[in-house]
Amino acid sequence: MANSVSISVPMSALLMVTAAGSAYYFGVAGFIEYPTALIILTVILLIYLSLEVIRLYRFDNRRFLLNPAFLCAVMTLGLYYGVTNSLYYFPANDVASVGIKPIVTEAMIKLEFMAVIAAAGMWIGYWSKTSQKMVESNYSQRMIERYFTNDVELKDWAIIFLVGVGLFSRLLQLYMGVYEYSGSYDAFIKAAAYTQYFNLGGYFGKISLMVIALQYYAKPPSLKTRVWFFLILFIELFLGGFLTGFKKFVILPFIIIILSQYSRTGKASVVWILLIVIGINVAYPVIERFRAIRNSMETNFPSSSIIGITQIMFFPTEKQVSNASYDEQEDEAPVYLKVMSRTSMLQVGSLGVAFYDQHDNMPEGSPEVITEILLSPLYSWIPRFIWSGKTLQNIGLWYTQVVMDFKYLFSSTAMGMITYLYVGGGYLVVLLGFIFIGMMQRIIVGITQPWKTCAGSLMAMSTVAIISAIAELNMDALIVLLVRMLPILFFLQSIIYKHDQATS
Repeated sequence: MANSVSISVPMSALLMVTAAGSAYYFGVAGFIEYPTALIILTVILLIYLSLEVIRLYRFDNRRFLLNPAFLCAVMTLGLYYGVTNSLYYFPANDVASVGIKPIVTEAMIKLEFMAVIAAAGMWIGYWSKTSQKMVESNYSQRMIERYFTNDVELKDWAIIFLVGVGLFSRLLQLYMGVYEYSGSYDAFIKAAAYTQYFNLGGYFGKISLMVIALQYYAKPPSLKTRVWFFLILFIELFLGGFLTGFKKFVILPFIIIILSQYSRTGKASVVWILLIVIGINVAYPVIERFRAIRNSMETNFPSSSIIGITQIMFFPTEKQVSNASYDEQEDEAPVYLKVMSRTSMLQVGSLGVAFYDQHDNMPEGSPEVITEILLSPLYSWIPRFIWSGKTLQNIGLWYTQVVMDFKYLFSSTAMGMITYLYVGGGYLVVLLGFIFIGMMQRIIVGITQPWKTCAGSLMAMSTVAIISAIAELNMDALIVLLVRMLPILFFLQSIIYKHDQATS
């Protein structure tokens, strides 16, 4: 990786933020209409991201698609606050059919302005001398030499262990009635002290797919590797995908495989890309119908029965469908509009921006953002049964009931990373938060060097989602994930790979 950047990153950030600020204030002052201001701000954001991605590619193009800064620029800022803004210029009826109000408000253009600030912070943090020095420190260099320089073999017991932990954790969640969308609210409250550990164990299933996919593409796979590969893929599609009740988890296994293949070979198979498209089109009707039935059944839903959940998911009775008022022909909105509506944070995030601006003092029960961020490292490891006052992380429920004013709705709504930071203290907190994110991206990719080894690829890929697909996360949740997962992943790769062979 290059030691310096020839073009001034802070200067380009300043120019783009100034241009975006001018467009925002012209809109607020009434010189231009809000929809026009949104177009200008969106174009500024996309141009800025494109220029910085080009800079990134010029200075380091090794396995470029695995770089978390690139992925964050595309997946979070470019998608959630960029290309999906085109929704507001589609025909009003089409937009309304996917739950989006076809209007542009002052809070929305303010949030788009903050997306430019967030992008500036991320690139400043990524290219900062501090992050570079942390990668070049003696401790980091020893770690790189020990674990991420020479490729090594996977130990024989590793896959069995990872699959076993993942299956046990998920089946235990099902037994307790706290498995993803099928879970019971009362069961979640009762098991609040332990659910984070169940979720962590379930994540081992995803890790097992990463590990076997890396092994599959590192060299011509043996019969045993092929069997494990397709078995784990089925488990992740069924148990870790459809049965979660979340559409994104259905396509996640294919994304993992694509990244694993790219990490090892520098290429991505068209087959897996097509399977993502097919997965989206299959998952939408199946999971939407399942959710409608689950919501209609309330206490009668079999939250702790894998057979019952599977039956409702794939083979619902006519009575279950009719009671849920689900009509497959009723929703005629194209799938691409549904996908865009669910990958746009602008409108839902703007509600929090407006709410914060309307209150000199936030109402009682509102999240104390700065306190939560500062305490998040402690939240990572101190169990709830020891720390009884530990937060329940129910900010999403607060957002639904207080900000969105759905007082009797017990579902969680993601306000988005940018809105969360803004509620914590305005523009400066947004800037500082994304500087931190950019620094973490540089440090992780600099140490793991995923283009060299399977162990490095595992570490990088396991943390890429944490520090790149952050649109719907809160900063405290991001820090909790980093503080909790990085030591676990580092220890895990150190024991499942035969590193001793590389240093002997």
